[in-house]
Amino acid sequence: MSNDNCTSNVSQSIIGVLDVIAPQIAKANGLLFWGVILVGVVVGIGTYAPRYRRHPLIGILFVAATTHFLPIISSVAASVTSTELLIHTILINDGLNSRVYCTQYAHIFLIFVWAGLVMMVAVNASVIVVGDARERRNIGPLKAVTGAVVWTTYLTISTLVDLYREKVATIQFIEQRTVANVTVLGQLFLIMYTKLIFKYYAFYKAKHSFAHGRSPSLVDGYMDQLQQLGDNSDTPTILKQGEYTEYDARLHPPALIVMGEDNAQVDNQPYGNRLKWIPGQGDKVLTLDRVWKLDDMDMLQSPSAQPKYLVFSFTLFKLLRCRFAKYTISSASFTKTQKFFRYTLIKGSGAAGERAFRIVVDELSFLHDYYNSSKPIYYSHHGFVIFNIILSLYTIGYCIYLMVIYIVLMAMGYHHSQIYCSDECLGEIFEADFAGKYSDYVQRPPSPVPCDTHADLIDGSKCTSYTILTWHIATTVFEVQQNQQQHDKCPHNVAATHLSRYCAYLVACYPELLTDNNDEWCKRLYEDAKKEAARVLSTPRGATATYPLIVDLLSTQSTHSVLKDGASLGKQLVDSGMGWEPLARFWSEMILYVAPSENLEAQAEAVARGGELITLIWAMLSHAGIDRK
Repeated sequence: MSNDNCTSNVSQSIIGVLDVIAPQIAKANGLLFWGVILVGVVVGIGTYAPRYRRHPLIGILFVAATTHFLPIISSVAASVTSTELLIHTILINDGLNSRVYCTQYAHIFLIFVWAGLVMMVAVNASVIVVGDARERRNIGPLKAVTGAVVWTTYLTISTLVDLYREKVATIQFIEQRTVANVTVLGQLFLIMYTKLIFKYYAFYKAKHSFAHGRSPSLVDGYMDQLQQLGDNSDTPTILKQGEYTEYDARLHPPALIVMGEDNAQVDNQPYGNRLKWIPGQGDKVLTLDRVWKLDDMDMLQSPSAQPKYLVFSFTLFKLLRCRFAKYTISSASFTKTQKFFRYTLIKGSGAAGERAFRIVVDELSFLHDYYNSSKPIYYSHHGFVIFNIILSLYTIGYCIYLMVIYIVLMAMGYHHSQIYCSDECLGEIFEADFAGKYSDYVQRPPSPVPCDTHADLIDGSKCTSYTILTWHIATTVFEVQQNQQQHDKCPHNVAATHLSRYCAYLVACYPELLTDNNDEWCKRLYEDAKKEAARVLSTPRGATATYPLIVDLLSTQSTHSVLKDGASLGKQLVDSGMGWEPLARFWSEMILYVAPSENLEAQAEAVARGGELITLIWAMLSHAGIDRK
């Protein structure tokens, strides 16, 4: 037989094999693509929305994503293994034999590399949080991700071992690259397991650290010690504050712990943790009073940065953790902090108020990072920082190495091939193009916060939400009348209208941050008032309504008491001839009144979302000793 006949027969055999394998490859690629989406869901929820797992819909989605990834990877491995064919075709014509081999070895290799990269991203993005047992905010390394890593490793090793035993990889193209492929996969799984073990180790260390997991209990006990020892001359350096008058004591910062808890010796007692007072202990634990004696220029070569206030924010963050853990801090010791916060940071010019807000913003930023990211744990020890940097650089280098390999394969023409066939007659490699490239980065866009504030008002004899909605409608009516008079906007106008809309937004979206106990009732009150206002103002008369017409429509056509009371109150405000300043003062007092909420869980969720204005005010009032009681 001639070489042309041999080539024709072999080509027909290869086409028949590829017709069988092609659908299997498409199925495997589709399943792998869906697996990547599910891992994206797990990582997205674990990283950006850990506080929302309790929502029924998100909870179902999270469970589905973590449950289905393992069977998908298993199905992909089974699919590519079952279609891994060793075709031995003997074509006898004129006494000439021809042997044909087809293999998906390269496809299998790329699948496991891709699965390994996905798992590495999942491990890297999973959040670990360490808190006190009473905080109930511990988030350890995801067991679902750990299980997926172990199972992916098992599938990779078992599949490659089976293929080697069956001597599938006997094509010259594969034989030359077997060692290189094992090296690439070995490095990938080494990085993956190193990151995973590092997370478990960091979580364990931080959980037993007095600077992190056990910090609230130590700070609570330390505040009791401050009260017991007071200003005694025999007080160790760490507690000694000297002799001050009552006025000076207000200006002198309390000896709050800044850092160094892990360096000190702690006595674990039945009623909590206490610091042991030994010579030199004060040099190991840094306190706020010692920091306050330093000049800003000594700490940072920029006096405008005011690092002392950043340190104060950090100490307040530690006290706030105690409150979330429901520890009852010594009232006497906490009073010193309140006096210092009031008389040193709040009282003064406008700059003092801005400084106080900056301190609270930094404090809540510390709280947000601690409860919703892994950064505090990774930076808890200098060894962790160095190791994490080295591991990150090695990971970047490995990804660059994979990119170089991919570019080289594209240059050699192998980037379209997922199946390789060879026969002895031709001595060539046939490539079948069944590549389906999938690249999808799943990122949930942030949900827009509903801020329907078309109606809001208040009545002094009603609940807080009713009062806010009534006064919001009254403010809106007053604003319409002022705009018709073509009055220029003043700072009081801006303050009153913005605070009015913000309080209405809280009633509609986050009533749990207010003082009312029935959140569902508040939302229903807002929705009913909103629908009724839309019905009344959607009439032909309301389409071009002026101030008198709006008051008339809301007073006579509406059946909702909130709208009636709001219109009546708005008319009174207009008839009184008052300006915007009293309204701005009222709304300022209103937001101060509703801020001291006792719902700590709602405040924590607000911090997790990025913070709310009312959360800043709540923290500031808390440190100033003002609460609902």
